[in-house]
Amino acid sequence: MILLAVVGNVVMILAVLKTPYLRTVTNLFTINLAVSDLGIALLVMPMFVASMALGRDAVASPIPVPLCEATAFVTILLLLVSIATLSGISLDRYFSICHPLRYPREVTPRRVYGTIVYVWIQSVLLSASPLAGWGRYKFRPQTIPICNPEWTGDVGFSAFLAIVGLIIPFSAMLFSYIRIIQEARKQSKRIENIQLRLVTPAEFCADASLLRASESGSPDSSRRPSLLEWIKGRSTVNKQVKSYTTTFSRNLKTLKTVFIVVGG
Repeated sequence: MILLAVVGNVVMILAVLKTPYLRTVTNLFTINLAVSDLGIALLVMPMFVASMALGRDAVASPIPVPLCEATAFVTILLLLVSIATLSGISLDRYFSICHPLRYPREVTPRRVYGTIVYVWIQSVLLSASPLAGWGRYKFRPQTIPICNPEWTGDVGFSAFLAIVGLIIPFSAMLFSYIRIIQEARKQSKRIENIQLRLVTPAEFCADASLLRASESGSPDSSRRPSLLEWIKGRSTVNKQVKSYTTTFSRNLKTLKTVFIVVGG
């Protein structure tokens, strides 16, 4: 399992870095997510396995307390980074789909880099608080056999960690995906309306000839348009349909990439 997680995330990072068309603003978040998942696979999971092997039924930590606390620090750090990065990906998709004209202006590589740096700084400060005296990491064998935050020890720290590290990011994700679903339904209705306006060649020619006659009042204006004119008209409509669907297919590929990273 550890090997699969390492290989999967390394392949993902290399694929994005080595493939020019994958070097997008969104995939900066994807790389950050892969890095945090890779850290969990390399640093947290081995300590979890070692703790399980050394003392499955131990009351006290089977590994030295400083090492146990360091493992808890790294665990909380990487989990907070992963959650915040997923929140960033959801907001990125929200702007891309719901505000496509603002997206290139608002979501720039510089801002994304700044967001990633902020995420890491915030996560380090939150996860290091128990080591500095606010909150506490404690070995609790009734949960998982490594140190983790003592949620009932310092209510203030526990509430702050839950709000900043969990509630706010998950609220942003919930808002983003609800709005994306609403926008997808709206776009779907637009596509249906466009497709309903598609007519057969005979209907097109009849309607066009009647319209031309009514506008000019001339008998010559009732000339029936050719099949080529109908094909051109349908081609224009098809281009409109394609423009609506292209964005969603591209974003679907992005979400599939994210799910692969999370699964890894």
